[in-house]
Parts: sequence; C-alpha cells; structure tokens
Amino acid sequence: PRVAEVVANWPGAARWDTLRSTDVSSPNGPIAVTAVSDDDITAPRIFVSTDGSRDEVRLAVQNGAVLASEPLANRLGLPGRNARITLYTDDGPREFPIAGIYRDYSNSQGSVMMPLELYRQHWNDETITAALLVLKPGESVDETVEGLRAQLAGIQGVIVRPNAALRNDALISVLR
Repeated sequence: PRVAEVVANWPGAARWDTLRSTDVSSPNGPIAVTAVSDDDITAPRIFVSTDGSRDEVRLAVQNGAVLASEPLANRLGLPGRNARITLYTDDGPREFPIAGIYRDYSNSQGSVMMPLELYRQHWNDETITAALLVLKPGESVDETVEGLRAQLAGIQGVIVRPNAALRNDALISVLR
C-alpha cells in the first residue's frame, strides 16, 4: 500500500497503474492470474478470438468477464467463443466468462487477465506485484527513478527501474 501511495502522488506523473500477479487454484490446477488497474486491459492486446467486437470485449470485461492467453486456451482446450473458466475464489468456485483469447507467450502455461477491481472482489488480497508510472512529457526519468528509490527505500525490497532498463534486460535474455 505504501508503494501505491507514493506512486499515486508522484509529482510529474501523467498516470499510474498497479498489477497483481499470482497463481489461483482451479479444477485444472493452478492458473496464473494477472490483475491490472488499467482502465482498459483490452487496448494493447492482439486477440486470437473474441466474443464480439473490441468494444464488446471491453464492455464484457468491465462487467466481470476475463481474458485468457492463447497458451492457456490451448492447454485447457477452451473454445474460441463463449468460453468460461472456473477459478476457486475466497468464497468458493466461481465461473468467469472469457470475453477474448489474446496472444501472449510470456508464460508457457498461459494465464487469465482481469481488472484488479474484479480480482479484489473475489480474493482477499491487497498485495501489489508491480506499479507502472507514466511521466508527463519533459519529466526526467533519471530524477524520477532516483526520487522513487529514495522514497521507497526499505520497503520489502522494492526495485525501481526505468522502462529502458526493463526492455534492455528482456532483449539480453532473448539473445542469450
């Protein structure tokens, strides 16, 4: 919560989002779940299959549907349309409609993506895995990184990294 407070009130921030990544139980074993605070989790996705137009998918997600990655859909044999997935929530099993299947190969077992608000309605988990801070034009990335490091020092091993460093590390990993 302290990280979210610092990031939310950061001067020079254009916007910020938080993410929670965890595994939840299901009848099919553990399922990776990514819950994000972004207002529209459908916008950056490339869909393999959807239950309607992009706008219909966005509306379905806003109303409680989730997205599934292509590897998860393949692993579980999910149909391209009208798919559903059961996840064990803190209140017992719950079936979620899947509004779209998207391309994502960051996890070979696949994952479910949902709004953070939906995740927190069903799981008593206030944990944050990551926070994203987007700066206003003209703001110094280096100064922001150093300022955030100072403000967040001593909080559970929080790591502050600019996007360029994350991208570089990812490219190095791919080239190895």
